[in-house]
Amino acid sequence: MTPELVRAVVLRTRPFSETSLWVRLYSEAHGKITGISKGARRGTERIYTPFLEVECNGYPPRGAEHGLWTLARPEVTNDWRALVTDADRLPYAFSILELVECTVLEMHPQPELYGALTRVLTRMSAASAQKAPGLLFWFALALINALGFALQHEICPRCGRPLVFPVGALVSAAGGVLCKACSPPAAPSLSQDVWELLVTLSDEEEPGLRAINLETRDQFIGALQAYLSYHCERPVRLKSLGLLADYGSYGA
Repeated sequence: MTPELVRAVVLRTRPFSETSLWVRLYSEAHGKITGISKGARRGTERIYTPFLEVECNGYPPRGAEHGLWTLARPEVTNDWRALVTDADRLPYAFSILELVECTVLEMHPQPELYGALTRVLTRMSAASAQKAPGLLFWFALALINALGFALQHEICPRCGRPLVFPVGALVSAAGGVLCKACSPPAAPSLSQDVWELLVTLSDEEEPGLRAINLETRDQFIGALQAYLSYHCERPVRLKSLGLLADYGSYGA
């Protein structure tokens, strides 16, 4: 069988045997795929690690839509592993990989999302720790759009009136932010900081750099996880954010 050239970001790995490695990749041409790299736990094949973009020979599974690929001859095309050595940026960086792994369907290519992933990792590698939350949130909104769950923030999804602050709550079942009049009485309204951040990030085609205070960060994390959990019809909890308990008020 002739192999395909696979360009992909390594999301996660684990031992498969004494010499082989189980590898989860997000590829440009095939979307999320899972494969086995024989000999990857020794020799030159050991370069499969998270926060690398690689090009490798990929042999698709035979006769099975969601079977395992066979991966060989990887070469590094981008290296963001410096993020692993920075405890302040690491939770946000790992959360980006975690978002892709837990929400994107297997073998569902989305080249625009792949481009957003590589751009945000490149930007985060050069950014200060204070700018990391904003980069994670930008990517999360890009992911939500790519999945077809676009979060409405311009008009109220229930009455159709333009949204201006003060607004009501972000209601996942409604598909976005409601105006004050349509918002359920018991639902907490978005703060001005969270509202302005949502509007700004939604309008950015490229990941920008901004510092975000802890309260706004925590509210945004909670809102995004709730929104994704509802629309993916399964809990979306970013375990990597549990590391933030040591650096601020939020603990996943």
